[in-house]
Amino acid sequence: MKKRIALILILLITFLVTGCFHMEIGIELNKDGTGSITTLETYTEIGLDTKEKIEEKAEDDEINIEEILSHRQKEMKKYGAKVNIEPIEYMEGESKYSGTKEVVKFKDRASFYKFYKDQEGGDIVFKQLGNDVVRMELSIKKEDIVEDEEILHFLVMTGAQIKLSFKTDNKIIDSNADEIKNGVHTWDIIYKMLEDEKILLYVKFIDEEIKEVLNEGILWGEREEVEKNLQLDKTSPDFHGKALEKMKILTGSDKGLELDRPLTRVEGAVVYSRMLVKGNEIEEFNEKNRDYNTGFDDVPQWAVPTINYLHSKNLVAGVSKTSFGSSSLMAENQYATLVLRALGFNDAKGDFEWSTADKKLKEIGLYKDDLIKTDEILTGQFNRIGMAYITYNALFYKK
Repeated sequence: MKKRIALILILLITFLVTGCFHMEIGIELNKDGTGSITTLETYTEIGLDTKEKIEEKAEDDEINIEEILSHRQKEMKKYGAKVNIEPIEYMEGESKYSGTKEVVKFKDRASFYKFYKDQEGGDIVFKQLGNDVVRMELSIKKEDIVEDEEILHFLVMTGAQIKLSFKTDNKIIDSNADEIKNGVHTWDIIYKMLEDEKILLYVKFIDEEIKEVLNEGILWGEREEVEKNLQLDKTSPDFHGKALEKMKILTGSDKGLELDRPLTRVEGAVVYSRMLVKGNEIEEFNEKNRDYNTGFDDVPQWAVPTINYLHSKNLVAGVSKTSFGSSSLMAENQYATLVLRALGFNDAKGDFEWSTADKKLKEIGLYKDDLIKTDEILTGQFNRIGMAYITYNALFYKK
């Protein structure tokens, strides 16, 4: 961000007689893990007073937007983020501002934090402070931006603005924002630079899901990067189970992961929920619906909250009105059906048949990037090691 601000100020100084500039960067991070970065860059130019110049600039801007959008889409593809850039115009007083608005949308917190972690020499950083506390901060030295303070005063007089804002529905515990309005924390960077040689903007908030993302770093990035972070032997038959354990998707008992044991229906449903459900949805549902009753009398206590939630969403059904069939064994095609649904395939619409769901997973290329071949894992009775194999590969599948 500092480099961008410095470049903007150089341009402003060079073309100061033609108008002034507004730059706003808005960062948003939600409890469900989704996030966005909105960057607004606009200007007003007094000198563009002829029809020919206005039409020429409009044509150049349109070409630039297309080129920039193409570049940004390629750049953000590895984060699974969607990018949109569009021209924007608005009036402020008697001045007409025009420019661009870029919105980058992230589908989960892992991608969001990964993006900021990857910004080499980046200025906006997110730091884990412990106890689920995260601090977003931006540190700027005036000397890195502008050499002459009089320039800053002149920019203020002309109405130039450079602002940073942050919004979250997570709990905010501290902030030094210049303004807080409707949950949006905003800093005026030009005024901050006028006041101090070095400025530090920050906001501290609670993110209960931060441990899996910042502390371990396992869920970040593409498959190759994730497996590097896992630091496990990819050729071991136990690799997938141990990987899911590190990812907090699979848990064991006092007997360990028991990967050679057959998979039960209730175990399959719980792992399925960890693929499907984001954040604290299960806990929040059960907190608000303490009296929810599936009618099943055979669900172990540790799985009741998950089965309650899945049942309420019509994502699972029992074998009868009073039995979920918790201890019954789950076949490969049954678990494959759950996984295909989690990946966005719909058997009700004819995307696949539940009886051949296991074959469908092979057809869509679910295992093509795995070092261990399916016939080395998915043979004989379906067990927890097979479940781990399917689940792990599903995490990286792109439809």
